[in-house]
Amino acid sequence: MDGNLESIGVRAAGLVTPEQLIAWPMQSEFVQDILGNMEGQLAYQANLSIDQTGIGEVPNRLIIDSTLLGASLALPHPFMKSVEVELPLKLDMAFSGDQQRILGSLGPTLSFDLELEQGEIRDGLVFVGEAQGNFENLRDNVSEGLVVLGNMDRFELEQWSDFLAEFNSDESVSEGMSSTIEFVDVQIENFQFYGEELSDVNMRITPALTQDNWEIALQSNSVAGQVRLPFDSDDYLSVDLQYLRLPGEESDRIGPLQEVSIEQLLFEEEEPVDVLADIDPRELPRMHFSTNEFFIGDRPYGSWSFTLNPNSEGAEIDDLAFDFRGLRLGLDSVSSEETENDPLDSEPLLVPHFSWHFDGAVPVSYTHLTLPTICSV
Repeated sequence: MDGNLESIGVRAAGLVTPEQLIAWPMQSEFVQDILGNMEGQLAYQANLSIDQTGIGEVPNRLIIDSTLLGASLALPHPFMKSVEVELPLKLDMAFSGDQQRILGSLGPTLSFDLELEQGEIRDGLVFVGEAQGNFENLRDNVSEGLVVLGNMDRFELEQWSDFLAEFNSDESVSEGMSSTIEFVDVQIENFQFYGEELSDVNMRITPALTQDNWEIALQSNSVAGQVRLPFDSDDYLSVDLQYLRLPGEESDRIGPLQEVSIEQLLFEEEEPVDVLADIDPRELPRMHFSTNEFFIGDRPYGSWSFTLNPNSEGAEIDDLAFDFRGLRLGLDSVSSEETENDPLDSEPLLVPHFSWHFDGAVPVSYTHLTLPTICSV
């Protein structure tokens, strides 16, 4: 212990559990949520400086250093770690009254500067990825609220959607991360979603509190459009794209969509090459999907929209509509004037639907698609 007229200094080292760190009275809700994904014990070194002037001009200060060795961290890539892996954590916390400021870093690819009031983040910057030298230049040039900037070598949508949903599962949206973040803007080298991969995607995320979802704008040569990720993971994911271009060669096909006649397309039983064979539809989210243009490699497959509901046997797809090389389905409707002129048209149109069954008992995925019986050419 060190002391002078203005402050008292305390040095400490030891082992601590995440639960003990969470229980610290001055701990912020943001850090508590992160620590809630940690298990084990971690060794640390700490330096505490306590103000003795009583006038509040010299803030109390706590500096913590740890390699996190001995603790696992169940966060999405690139922040997931096992017990035996080191991931250096540095926290420099200054606090006075209800005000708190946290400067820190986690490993070589995450830096943050957070300003808190009564445990809640009011302003701050999180920088992810390489080029950490830019962090100092950006700290004073971002808008109010928490801003996340940077770049990632890999982004897995399923992991991050589950992680973000947890932040709002035990508290109201107004108290969760969604009300804290102003926006997220990151460049992603490899964007992964439900078995597919896209390269060099720019992603911008903003919270839409009144709609209870995250608004995700995607832009690259492979994809452009909007994704609405609900705060509640049980709600529908909404995907509204201008175009989606999946990687592939000219020989790639979706099911029976080959260079054949419509009769062959609908009725022949030739075994197709199915690029959906590696996808387990039972693990997909409930989803409203639409894209104006869909490509595999250089081959166009028209426009598509549908609603997907997974179940124990696969998935049911409703509201199916597509326009593919003259084959149209679910896009035609009968006007009220036409109904008055032709009583036969007063019968309701059948809604396009098909079932996607999956046999998970064999190493190679098996899909069986039951197409609707009515379509227009």
